[in-house]
Amino acid sequence: MSRVSWDSYFFDIARVVSTRATCPRAAIGAVLVKHKRIIASGYNGVPEGQKHCPDTADHLMLDHCRASVHAERNALANALVPAYGATLYVYGPRKVCPDCADALVLAGVTDIRVQHETPTPTLESVLADVWAWQCETFPTSSAQSISAHLLAEATELAAEPTDRMEMADVLMLLSGLAKHTGTDLASAVREKLAICRARVWGKPNAQGYVEHVRDWSAAE
Repeated sequence: MSRVSWDSYFFDIARVVSTRATCPRAAIGAVLVKHKRIIASGYNGVPEGQKHCPDTADHLMLDHCRASVHAERNALANALVPAYGATLYVYGPRKVCPDCADALVLAGVTDIRVQHETPTPTLESVLADVWAWQCETFPTSSAQSISAHLLAEATELAAEPTDRMEMADVLMLLSGLAKHTGTDLASAVREKLAICRARVWGKPNAQGYVEHVRDWSAAE
């Protein structure tokens, strides 16, 4: 049986630790190792008892989160024995910041090994970037103007239903409209899904899509 190397072993543990991060800007995991024994672990997040960082466009665009304690600092604070001479394994999408690097050196941790993760963007994070861009580029937009633009793009998508760029236009505008009107789109979709599940659905019409049986449910 093939055994993983010690580096792979500790990086894998650091990756799991990173999943506990409470700041949506980046998930970082750190593991302090001495004589091939883990003496501490840490992830980036707010101090215990405080509210987690908000998953908003403004927060995601920060260069540096001041509310969170970095994973490396938390690992040092959690050390069961003095960290002097230990090796630090860090997993995540960013480098060790200068402040953390200085703190590690002062604690006697000079062997710092980093495995960078290139995160796959989630739809939520991409739409947060979209909203930030929309606010900056179209500051005078209104719900009415966005709705009119959405109708135009939806018409173009109906004409070219396989055009991925038209799909993107519709989704970006719909997400922007939800943000502009203060609508929690996820909650609205979940609520509508519950309504749809309770309905009776007919057969495909001449255009090929299916509508619910309207005389069965009064909910619209």
